[in-house]
Amino acid sequence: MENFIYGYKPIYELLLNNPKRLSKIFILGSAQDQKFIEILKICRDNKIQTALVEKDWFYKNLKDCNHQSIAGIIDKFE
Repeated sequence: MENFIYGYKPIYELLLNNPKRLSKIFILGSAQDQKFIEILKICRDNKIQTALVEKDWFYKNLKDCNHQSIAGIIDKFE
């Protein structure tokens, strides 16, 4: 089972402070906000996989969480 982190601020802070903990980021394909463009750039710079997904992906994987159109797979904390 994968461990997800979701929401703009938690993912953005993790990318700035410990990007190696993220293995992949999922962003709603229709999201065009500048903040998502910045996250995609940080991911590219840190060689983190990204995927643009449909709205159904969030419901299937996160159910009713307030994901803010972004989620990531996070490594377990050790």
